[in-house]
Formats: sequence, C-alpha cells, structure tokens
Amino acid sequence: MFTVADMMTPHPYTLSASHTLADAKYLMDKHHIHHIPITDKDNALVGLISQRDILAAQESSLERLSTSL
Repeated sequence: MFTVADMMTPHPYTLSASHTLADAKYLMDKHHIHHIPITDKDNALVGLISQRDILAAQESSLERLSTSL
C-alpha cells in the first residue's frame, strides 16, 4: 500500500501571500501544475491557490467590468 509520503511532491513550488494572481498563473503554466502552496516568511503553510481560484477571480473581474459598462 502506498503512503502519502510515497506520492507527495517533496519540494513543491511555493509563493508568498504578497505575490499576485498573475505570478501564480505564470508559475502554474510554466511548470504544468494546478495548485501552489502559499507560505509565510518562515515557510510555514498558510494556504493554497488553485487554477480554479484563479479562474474564479478572472470571471469575477469580467463580471464587474461588464456591469460597469
């Protein structure tokens, strides 16, 4: 039986909370990944950003733009 340790990515690409969604999208596109751990200054995990999160933010921006026209 496999364990989580057998299947995990031991050294994932990470970003800090101060990075932009564009930074996250670029990193995902460049490395063909779908999730990025978000870490604090001590490299402790504080969250996770996914491609779905980025798409939702883009959709929300488009909706706001269309209602303001």
